[in-house]
Amino acid sequence: MCRRRRRPGCRAIRWMPWFAVFAPAGTPSAVIEKVNAALRAATRDPKVREVAAASGVVLKPLTVAEMETLARQDVETLARVVREAGLRLE
Repeated sequence: MCRRRRRPGCRAIRWMPWFAVFAPAGTPSAVIEKVNAALRAATRDPKVREVAAASGVVLKPLTVAEMETLARQDVETLARVVREAGLRLE
């Protein structure tokens, strides 16, 4: 494994864990946008920001399109890492 120190054959990967709310396929986009707007509004609340910061959470509210892009990019990156490393589910 590639931990902390760079090892021969290991490429550096920049990846940050994230949290998101997903809806079932087929959910009307108006509903998704409404939920997204409410969640984004909540992240502007000073108390929510205070609790998040105290827990070490960095809030970075995204639009639906931004989250879609981020999720797709991360899935593609991590799938490539798994393939290149030859990892298999047992």
